[in-house]
Amino acid sequence: MVWLLTVLGCSWFEPELSVETVQPAELRVGTEIQVVGTGFSPEIAVSLDVHGEAVPLDGFQVKGERLVEGRVPDIEAGSFDLVVSRGDDVVRFPLVVRAEVEETPCHRGYQANTQLSVPDRMAVIERFYADGKRERVETPLADIERVELQVSELDGKRCSAIVLRKTDGMALLFEDDAGDLRARAETLARFMEKDLAVLD
Repeated sequence: MVWLLTVLGCSWFEPELSVETVQPAELRVGTEIQVVGTGFSPEIAVSLDVHGEAVPLDGFQVKGERLVEGRVPDIEAGSFDLVVSRGDDVVRFPLVVRAEVEETPCHRGYQANTQLSVPDRMAVIERFYADGKRERVETPLADIERVELQVSELDGKRCSAIVLRKTDGMALLFEDDAGDLRARAETLARFMEKDLAVLD
């Protein structure tokens, strides 16, 4: 009698690298964040892609195969990708780092260029500061709840502002001027297919 012995070889596969969520949703410089995903190991690298430069999270720690913790580094406000890499595997997760406080219409220390990207369905706000700093914030139109036209007085002067109110309550100053922006706000709301709220 011939006995045939079959040896089964067991192979260990690393879980697929992925990022599922980043908490909290509201991020500012110094915010403690938790990155939940799969395939995390001590060998991974986690950073923010800031205009092509990899800026690592402050206090970055791998807490397990599904959890990474760290703090938002000292960077400008804007839209960036969280980049998690493990060897040749790289995944990206879009984030928005907010300014410390909401901006005051007609009282800002920068020049702004605002536009709507039709193919990408994005609102794009670029800010250019006197010291050379530049910020770029990209917000999907799907994340915008309504367009607001705010009319007020600042230092005795009329101020009109178009604000994009996001579904999370955050306000993005899209445009401001001493003149009347009602027609501009109406056109913007119609194009974005959003409600317009006029706040006098």
